[in-house]
Amino acid sequence: MLLPVTQEDLRNAPHALVVGGTGMLADVSGRLLREGWTTSVVGRRKDRIARLAANNAHTRGALHAISVDYRTTDAFIRTIEAAIAHAGPISLAVVWFHSVAPAAPIALAAALTQDGARCRYIHVLGSAAADPAAPATNDARRAKFERHAGLRYEEVILGFVRDGQRTRWHTSDEIAAGVNRAIDMGEARSIVGNVEPWSDRP
Repeated sequence: MLLPVTQEDLRNAPHALVVGGTGMLADVSGRLLREGWTTSVVGRRKDRIARLAANNAHTRGALHAISVDYRTTDAFIRTIEAAIAHAGPISLAVVWFHSVAPAAPIALAAALTQDGARCRYIHVLGSAAADPAAPATNDARRAKFERHAGLRYEEVILGFVRDGQRTRWHTSDEIAAGVNRAIDMGEARSIVGNVEPWSDRP
């Protein structure tokens, strides 16, 4: 499902992509819309897409809603390519993928950098990406993305929160706030919350 974006929208705004932008990254989508981005948002649930549209009906940016299941990689990439053809090259991608779709993140990186396009790619990852027992795995992941010329690859790792004597995972609001900070900071790797000591994970 593609909501209409006018030619005036396309002339006046850069194009961003948010995968997971109707769930825990909804506030990231909203921030980009408020800043005037044409924002393509991928979500599988049409009710969440409708809620995001209603909550951001009066922002400066244009919402380009995409209802697709990224677990089917080929269909997902075709839909992203259609969004690029419709709204122009994507210069900022903020993406969260569940582990059930391991091929989707790197396939997206390739699609975003076709024909010499350049894109800032912010990859939101679970705490396992900071596992001190798997540095080689984490280095190999980054290397796969950095092979793509034109891709500025950044990682945002979701850690945990210390809450008195216990620890817990972040709420969606906390995650979105952390990702928004990462957008502002532009660091190669940032951590939302804590990942040390590793044994303290909830």
